[in-house]
Amino acid sequence: MTIMWTASSFSFYLLLFMTKYFEGSIYVNYYLDGISGILGTSIGAALYPCVRMRTSYFISISFTLLNAIALLIYWENYGNPDWILYFSPKASPFEEGSEEDRQFCLAILIPIIAFNTKVGISATF
Repeated sequence: MTIMWTASSFSFYLLLFMTKYFEGSIYVNYYLDGISGILGTSIGAALYPCVRMRTSYFISISFTLLNAIALLIYWENYGNPDWILYFSPKASPFEEGSEEDRQFCLAILIPIIAFNTKVGISATF
């Protein structure tokens, strides 16, 4: 339990530190950080009485790991983030497939994935 608590704390503070470097507006990123803490704590508090400690911890860690892997995939250029435009109300003003188009898509996608990761970490606490 000590190792898992240490890993969760490290991940939490690492994402908090990296928030200013994520794509998108720094103000929106910190706003989403605050909301994710409140939402994750609320979900964790509601989940714990229903399924007990071990299962709720497994659910929150799994959710965190899936989103952290997605964050690494898109942030390190292993995946193509163009699919996010199908769900976005904004169309990309850049040529499809260009680096500017990719950065436009990442500015939408990375804060969402980081938000989900922080929700999972906050639910773990």
